Amino acid sequence: MGDTNKEWVNEPVGLGILPGTRTSDVGDVAYWQNIYELRKAPGICLQNQYWLSAVKLIYSGIDNLAWLSRVHDRPNVKKKDFMDFVDKYLLPDSGLRCSSEELYSARCGLLHSNTAQSEISRSGRARYLSYATGHSSEERGYEHMLPESRHRNVVIHIDKLYNAYNRSIDRLNQRISEEANFADLIYRRSIKLYSQTIEE
Repeated sequence: MGDTNKEWVNEPVGLGILPGTRTSDVGDVAYWQNIYELRKAPGICLQNQYWLSAVKLIYSGIDNLAWLSRVHDRPNVKKKDFMDFVDKYLLPDSGLRCSSEELYSARCGLLHSNTAQSEISRSGRARYLSYATGHSSEERGYEHMLPESRHRNVVIHIDKLYNAYNRSIDRLNQRISEEANFADLIYRRSIKLYSQTIEE
């Protein structure tokens, strides 16, 4: 973790979770450091137009967040955990015209083979995701597809996905600030996360 300026502290302070109280614990510090990096890294890729790398980091981040917030104590995050997180925290009010299963399918294709294809999309259970970037619109994306294949595809703008991802983190953090038992669960799991050693 490379945030030597401790910028990660800004978010818990803004939520009224002050450093030196909750954030003095190992899990608390690890959580907020990781959240800072999960937010910042895709944004840096987008600023430098590394579009697919940004999307990969977003999907990987959702995996991390799904593992942290899962309702069970099984050690591995599963498809359902990813979809549950997306349905609860990411899709509401996002403007994204895709389902949580389609995002999971896109995640599998992009992370495993750098393509839009996964077992789910090939079986017809999910549409293929394409990404609009920069000033391009989602509607323009369909112009490059054969008319007969458009119903099997959905175009989403990367900026819209990134904004929805950030709002999902906001929602999760708001819940942490309001529900002590949920916060304890998240921080307990966060003890296992990679974190930066704090040096005074």
